[in-house]
Amino acid sequence: MSEASWAVQREMSNEPIPTPKDIIALASLIKDERSRALFSLLYLTAGRVSEVISLEERQIRKVKRKEGYAVYIENIPSRKNPDKKFRDLPILIDDRRLESRKPLCEYVFAYLKKRKGKRVFDFGSRRAEQLLFESTGMNPHWVCHIACTHLSKFIFKGDVFKLRKWRGWKTIDQAVIYAEYVVEDLI
Repeated sequence: MSEASWAVQREMSNEPIPTPKDIIALASLIKDERSRALFSLLYLTAGRVSEVISLEERQIRKVKRKEGYAVYIENIPSRKNPDKKFRDLPILIDDRRLESRKPLCEYVFAYLKKRKGKRVFDFGSRRAEQLLFESTGMNPHWVCHIACTHLSKFIFKGDVFKLRKWRGWKTIDQAVIYAEYVVEDLI
């Protein structure tokens, strides 16, 4: 990320973490379908921008469940774990522990329907950062930070080992950051 992006990150880290409802509301305000899909995928995957923009359509699919569906993303490149080059990522849509992420998934699939080409996004990291900032005022790392905080707080209940595994990190060092938010919220 550029120095300007890190400046935005530092400034935003002083603000309260938006709620899952806030994220869904923000996504609904993004006018450009491509930017909305980018924001949605970054949040749903808690991924790095380089991981998300490298996705191909064939990697993203809906999986039927007893109630509703889940989204399954196969072979996401793992940039932070040299031992595991790729990871598969299940995304529960209507999990009661977290606000329904169904609208975010619908934005992604609506965008994919109109795409012509293998890659989901046809631009690089810098353009992704620019689109995200123009549409939300956020940088990709902040979106990942929000998503990891929500996962830790609502899904994994502070379990750093589950968050580490889900996110694909080699150690728990990263996950501990997000577990701290859960402890603060309980006091």
